[in-house]
Amino acid sequence: MIQGLDHIGVAVRDLDRAIETYKKILGLDVSHREILPERNIEIAFFEFGGVRLEILSPTSERSPVHGFIEKRGEGLHHLAFRTDDVEKAERALKEMSIGLAQGPADGAHGTRVLFLHPRDSHGVLIELVQKK
Repeated sequence: MIQGLDHIGVAVRDLDRAIETYKKILGLDVSHREILPERNIEIAFFEFGGVRLEILSPTSERSPVHGFIEKRGEGLHHLAFRTDDVEKAERALKEMSIGLAQGPADGAHGTRVLFLHPRDSHGVLIELVQKK
């Protein structure tokens, strides 16, 4: 079901400010930037060593990322792992009684994504990502 680490997600209040910080720290440029209006988030990616760092910021107070930041503050938001079939993974997780937080839904880069509820993964939000 899991094929490897896809990216690490970090939630921030101000995307432009965070981009400048990570550019300075990592010495990398943004490889991709995208707005997902249906999820009320804007995302920027840094790529290095075969893994992406995803910086995500809410575009409105309706965003789940806004609620996350209000509750937990900025920082690590999720770990994302590649899978070849999000719907198959969803069925398998339900059979294992693993709670789902969201999905399947459309994600950045034209992907399909599924989020596992953190209560079933020791406080860590896990995203499964299927490339189209």
